[in-house]
Amino acid sequence: MLSFNRLTRQYGFGIRSELASENFSQIGNIEPQSRRTTHAAYLGVSPRGSDSLSFNYLNQKTGNQSDLRIFSLNYSFNFFYQTLGSIYTTRSRSLFVSRQ
Repeated sequence: MLSFNRLTRQYGFGIRSELASENFSQIGNIEPQSRRTTHAAYLGVSPRGSDSLSFNYLNQKTGNQSDLRIFSLNYSFNFFYQTLGSIYTTRSRSLFVSRQ
């Protein structure tokens, strides 16, 4: 696995890439999966400090199933920023999901 992340109060971004062998198995999977590669990236901004907007990408290639590609957009807002604590609301939307 290779990854890079940068996070500040105003913005954040990151990338991650994984390469697995044919013998890879994951704890918790009931059926065997041969996940070969996973690539992920995100970009997020916090325009006012009490909210955040992020764009996410995931591409997963497997040996025995169709490949998966997901683009998503997320927005969250903190109602009581720097006062009484935090109550968050989050809205997520998958923009594009593709199996090849």
